[in-house]
Amino acid sequence: SCLDRVFGPGGAERGLRRPERAKERERESSAPKEETMSGLIPHIKTTPYDKRFPSTNQASHCWNRYNEYVMCLKKTESDEDACKPMRQLALSICPDDWWNKWDEEREEGTFSGVKMTDAAAAGH
Repeated sequence: SCLDRVFGPGGAERGLRRPERAKERERESSAPKEETMSGLIPHIKTTPYDKRFPSTNQASHCWNRYNEYVMCLKKTESDEDACKPMRQLALSICPDDWWNKWDEEREEGTFSGVKMTDAAAAGH
């Protein structure tokens, strides 16, 4: 049903709104599992629920997470290891095509999000 798509299977009957269902899924996912994806990737985590992005369309959430990752790189002078958790959050919510495109745009200097260098410092 439509409610099952919004609240998850059986969530509407239990009166669970999205945040509560998210907490329930988190408890379920933290339970020990025998094997995940044939044991290849045992601990995949996705970005946690963010009340700033309550709608089903997560495009703004994706854009924000990716730019938070770029800000981390900027603050740490491009330390990929220090920013790995931020990148994982972006990768977990963004379609592969988007972040691949944005990575390429950053390399080319055409990315419309957070800039790695200040325009004033670059002489623009």
